[in-house]
Amino acid sequence: MSWRDRGLAFAILALTLPMMPVTGLVTPYILDVFALLLLIVLAVRGGLAALYRAPGAVLFLAVFVVLLVSFALSAHQVADVRYAFNFTAFILYAPLFAVLTAAAGPEASRNLARLALVAALIGLAAAIVGRVVFENPRASLPTIGPLRLANTTILFGMLALIGFACETGRRRLPYLLGPASALMVIALTGARGALLASAPLALLALVFLGRGGRWKWALATGIALLAAGGVASMGLASDRILSLFGIAGHIAEGQTVSDPATYVRLTLYRGALSAFLDSPWIGHGWARLMSSLTVHLAPADQQYASFPHLHDDMLDFAVSAGVVGIIAYLALIAGPVIVALRSVKDSQYANRVYGTLALAATYVLLGLTDLMFGFAYNTTLYVATAAILLGYCRDQPWRPALARPAAGGRAAHP
Repeated sequence: MSWRDRGLAFAILALTLPMMPVTGLVTPYILDVFALLLLIVLAVRGGLAALYRAPGAVLFLAVFVVLLVSFALSAHQVADVRYAFNFTAFILYAPLFAVLTAAAGPEASRNLARLALVAALIGLAAAIVGRVVFENPRASLPTIGPLRLANTTILFGMLALIGFACETGRRRLPYLLGPASALMVIALTGARGALLASAPLALLALVFLGRGGRWKWALATGIALLAAGGVASMGLASDRILSLFGIAGHIAEGQTVSDPATYVRLTLYRGALSAFLDSPWIGHGWARLMSSLTVHLAPADQQYASFPHLHDDMLDFAVSAGVVGIIAYLALIAGPVIVALRSVKDSQYANRVYGTLALAATYVLLGLTDLMFGFAYNTTLYVATAAILLGYCRDQPWRPALARPAAGGRAAHP
């Protein structure tokens, strides 16, 4: 592995993990431009066909093409097709994978976990600075916003636990600070969707940590972590977090929900289901994602059609691209997990499978109440994280089509 390979891989890792909470919404554009330049260089060197043989590359490319075609078929004017380029990051998975896998090695999972831990701690620091310095009651920096900060940090906390599995003895304990930091960020930002997602994600983490007969250790650690994080979080919890109990009670009793954010979401969900039935096969296109709801909203609720999205990923895909969009969304979520399950069973196999499961579960759970695909930040984060887990976290590189010739003139073994 050359210093160039290490440097390029580190740049991608740094932009995807520790830089995300700091530079926030600017970061994905930097990463996308960087990946686009890599795509051009690698395509010239090895050809596009070779580049897109990488595991998962065709899947991401196919999802982009399907959405592009669907938006084109439902377009009322040429400009409507431009919304397909909200998903440009899907095209860039291949060059990210190619660069990252060139730097793969036995220590890759440990390196990822360390960076994820640092990123989670930076996320917590960003929330504290947002609360104390910027006096933001939702505790976030102006560059990222509270929901994205909470959603990002909970993903980093889940990935940090890979280090807990890689290390032994006391050296594994610092990695518990990852999910603990995520809990505190959720409490500081008042991100109720992230809080609801934390319980099933904690169960997934316990299953991962408890494999190989380590259940007692994993369970004891998990209970201690949740207890400590829960106490700290409740001490920091905002009124938004505490309001969950009242909202749950009203829904269970069939009463009208008084919480504004919850009312808006339920209203949008009902309108979205009706809009989907109006055009179930190819949808209305992203250009009319919200305007397609207007005929189904009460006069007092028409203002909500001006929102940028439906606050639910499945409904966003269903209304904008119909059944085709739902299939694309399911493929997008399941694809990286399937690629990980079919990958070589080296020493990092379990880490790849857990990492892709954690990535998929995080996006599904958070996507129930917010947008996780369709804008640059979360879309690029998903693609880059998948490329890291599938390409970088390997004992040996996977790039047979792009490998440099060996001394005898034949391609080096992957």
